[in-house]
Amino acid sequence: MTDIPNKMRQTFRYDCMRGPFNSIVYTGLMTLAILIAKRYYLAPDWVKSFIASAESIGRLVTPITLYIGFRLGLRTSLLAALYMFGTGILLMGTAISMNTAFYAVTIVAAYILFAQPPKLMLHIYSNNYPTRERGKRVSTMFTISIGVGILFSFWLGKGLDADITNFHMQFFLLAIAAIISALFLMKIPSVPLDPEAKSNAWQTISLLWKDKLFAIMIVGYIILGVGNSMVIPIRIEYMADPKYTINASNLDITVINVVIQGASMIISTRIWGYTFDKLHFITTRLLVNACFFISFVTFFTSKNLLVLGVSIAVNGFAMAGGMILWNLWVTKIAPHNKIPVYMSAHSACSGVKGLIAPFIGYAILALTGPKTVGFIAAGLMVLSSAIYYSLRKNPRIQ
Repeated sequence: MTDIPNKMRQTFRYDCMRGPFNSIVYTGLMTLAILIAKRYYLAPDWVKSFIASAESIGRLVTPITLYIGFRLGLRTSLLAALYMFGTGILLMGTAISMNTAFYAVTIVAAYILFAQPPKLMLHIYSNNYPTRERGKRVSTMFTISIGVGILFSFWLGKGLDADITNFHMQFFLLAIAAIISALFLMKIPSVPLDPEAKSNAWQTISLLWKDKLFAIMIVGYIILGVGNSMVIPIRIEYMADPKYTINASNLDITVINVVIQGASMIISTRIWGYTFDKLHFITTRLLVNACFFISFVTFFTSKNLLVLGVSIAVNGFAMAGGMILWNLWVTKIAPHNKIPVYMSAHSACSGVKGLIAPFIGYAILALTGPKTVGFIAAGLMVLSSAIYYSLRKNPRIQ
């Protein structure tokens, strides 16, 4: 155990170095993916739904990619680096796209690979950080990363307003950032996935009926995740489509959905990191859900940019907590050597909800309107909270 302090220092150093480049990719995809599909390619709703569900498709296939990782026997950080390198190559394809089909295929494929490293990073965090240090260390990395992402996304919005064809160059920069992130990932100390925890995709998913607590918590996550995922592309539709009368500029859409949200995440990430380490998990989960509820209701009942900005700030506060919980919550209930397998099952189930949620959101939007999307999402958050509240006395949850 004497090498833990050294591993912790190296992990923290290189994680903080790769984080900003990872954030550039993440915020760039958030800013560009749907906006370019809508305003440049004039893509139909089903294509936009497909793009919006891409990250979730990546989570859905995590049991398969985890099994591949077991078979290859590579260091966890090296495996994560390979996925990021592949993301960069695919984003270069997106950068040179000339039609809707090629654009959609390359960006969806890039998103799928980009969704793979988080479960591997959890394996690294659980091995290299002491239990009481995880929330603090990971939240610090997120804070640094989000700050860089905010500045980059602001530049993206201005560039699109100047000339929307600038997105070709912007996607190329995302590709470079992904490759740089991969290089730093390779330097993080890690070990291969535990062979004793090896499982195939079926064995991973079987945790849902073998571990009742895990299954109930996953149901709660799917419900809140559907609500959260269905509103993400609809926010852009609400602000960008002239028929909803806001018709915001690309810069306004970016500032509200990325810059303000990101700034709120920076301010609150350390708070949530401390909360995760100190408070009961259920308490933290309910606080996050309450913030999401407030944001969903207020955003879709206003057309004032100031109110939309405040609503997104509340959402950013919730996103910071949700991000930490999503990445670390299985460490609260899973056996140490089974953490990657539990995370893989969690990621796959997150993929299911994220795959269907955008299609549900667009269907509701077409049948009714954005306000109904917001109210249904808020209702799902209440239902999820009720499920988690019922588990508050379970001795396995801390």
